[in-house]
Amino acid sequence: MTFLVEQVSLKGDNVVRIGEAETLEHAITVAKGMIDKYLETHRQYYASADTLYTAYQESGIMPCIFRDDDETLNVRSFDHLQHASIQCLKLFGD
Repeated sequence: MTFLVEQVSLKGDNVVRIGEAETLEHAITVAKGMIDKYLETHRQYYASADTLYTAYQESGIMPCIFRDDDETLNVRSFDHLQHASIQCLKLFGD
């Protein structure tokens, strides 16, 4: 089974394929990478971890993992907001 990782925009109909993975663990790694890239790219515009995290939340983007049989997965072991929060703290050394 192949897992598809897509970036979904909650503010519109924009869906972008980020990658494909053979395992759920790898799909989660790909999803985390999407978040990390967003945060690293936008870090320069914010003065604190809190403001960067708020910007991520307000961006309306989030990674979603699907199976290749078009089923959305509820991946309980991965919370994109929790990952973003932790990464913001790391980026600002908090």
